[in-house]
Amino acid sequence: MRKASLGHLPLSLVNLLIITAGLLSASPAWSTKWTVCNRSTEDIEVAIVYSVGDTRNYISEGWWKVQACGGCRVVYNGNLPINGTFLRGEGIEGSVWEGNDLFCTSESRFEIENANVDEATCRHRGHDIKAFQLHVIKSEDFTTTLRNTLPGSSRCID
Repeated sequence: MRKASLGHLPLSLVNLLIITAGLLSASPAWSTKWTVCNRSTEDIEVAIVYSVGDTRNYISEGWWKVQACGGCRVVYNGNLPINGTFLRGEGIEGSVWEGNDLFCTSESRFEIENANVDEATCRHRGHDIKAFQLHVIKSEDFTTTLRNTLPGSSRCID
């Protein structure tokens, strides 16, 4: 009688079995530390948006001050089941780091649940709506570095 083995299966089927076993044994969330560093010449205030996979949908949080020319701040530290996150940065000299995804924010320190609503709903709730840029968290200790956006702006001295 012949013993069962994976050696005779096609490579793609073996990979599928390995991936499926890994998914079934993996925990639903993984520990994530997200740091934002500033390599621009202006101080930046940053806000983030993330989902922890519950009824709060997307949660927006801000603002963290990140010092110019090398300052860094941890903006998220916890379990993150969804690695698609969003970031917005606003420099004191007018630079903006943004994308096309709109979420609710506030002028002062905030944490807003269900932040992915339309502009009218966001304003009705007493918040502002601003554009954020998608960032995919690729490791448990992930860093995003923001750099100058204005043409002809000065550079940090290393």
